[in-house]
Amino acid sequence: METEDAAPYRYEDTTTRAWNQRARELIAAGKLHVDIHVVDGTAVAVTVHGECPRCMHPHSENSALSAVIFRNGKNLAAKGSAKPIGVKCKCSETHEGAPKDIHGCGLLYFVSLDA
Repeated sequence: METEDAAPYRYEDTTTRAWNQRARELIAAGKLHVDIHVVDGTAVAVTVHGECPRCMHPHSENSALSAVIFRNGKNLAAKGSAKPIGVKCKCSETHEGAPKDIHGCGLLYFVSLDA
């Protein structure tokens, strides 16, 4: 059940540049965090946690980076190149209109990784 203070968003599979921009704003404000896990100079996983840009409920997602990206023989993950990663809202709230047993508001947004 949503709290009275929560944004009144129904579940919707959605993604837009506006929500990506809102994610960048939340990161700058310290309300959304991107933690990059590095082993031997290579980014291997990422954790995104904090407020969802859409519903504003707290959520967290852990993602293993399944491939190291190379360009011109150089490991870009170790060079600090920005790479977008998709993050799905997985807040603990059951939003109205959500499929059975699905939590989150349905937003898929993208954040850039600076390894």
